[in-house]
Amino acid sequence: MGLLLPVHRGEQQDANYSGRPVAPWGTLLTASATPHALSATRTTLIASTKSDSSLLVVTVTDIATAATVTDVLLNLYIGAAASEVLFVDSLYCAAANSNLVGGQIVYAIPVRIARGTRISGTIRALIASETASVSIQLFESNGFDGAGVGVETVGAVTASSRGTAVTPGTTAEGTFTAIGTTVRSFKYVYAVALGNVDTTMTQGQLGLDLGISTTLIPGLENFGAISDANERSNMVNALFRKTNIAAGTALTARLQSHTTDAEAKYVCIYGVY
Repeated sequence: MGLLLPVHRGEQQDANYSGRPVAPWGTLLTASATPHALSATRTTLIASTKSDSSLLVVTVTDIATAATVTDVLLNLYIGAAASEVLFVDSLYCAAANSNLVGGQIVYAIPVRIARGTRISGTIRALIASETASVSIQLFESNGFDGAGVGVETVGAVTASSRGTAVTPGTTAEGTFTAIGTTVRSFKYVYAVALGNVDTTMTQGQLGLDLGISTTLIPGLENFGAISDANERSNMVNALFRKTNIAAGTALTARLQSHTTDAEAKYVCIYGVY
């Protein structure tokens, strides 16, 4: 006779959008009038979460503009107005496309957020008063205890609202480039390669590998990224990968293009601890 187990509760979705879809769908954030300065406004995304959750999904749209470099970093906060605490630092959102076309920037972060939490956000950008539409979803824990308690960012360069420059290889792997050193131990990791060094982005597929010095970390290869000739870029998937990276690890990254793209892209690494 099989083991009898109680039926788990269904996941409860909490989000900052509802009803009939609109374009854009979510909350509009506006950057400072000073390029690369962090906007002082902490815009509420969810006033009070409905339940404990263990998965935070962030979707950013409506940044990309043809023939224009559009670097943006998104900060998420928890806490009451005027008492916000930084929760997720510098999610890179360069060249995020419209939700009507596809090519949104999506992060699915396995991190715990308690019931009754206020979540807010703000952005910094290359373009003065840049805007971005941000949608967030929260999924109930259902007893899952593998999620982390916070997120650390490696490689973000706030002075330029982007990540660390890495030049792709074409027919061969690119060179491993130093991105930064972890402060905490990571149990999940995700890496992005977005944006472009100029306004002549090449359409193509990129594979991003993480390493320590010049040695590939097994299982942390081929994070996918896509770019096109209209200055739009996005990730192939949003899944954080399970890993075990110790605090104090100096991480590197390399890129390879399926075509002849040898223009620098910008890399950020996100670790859940």
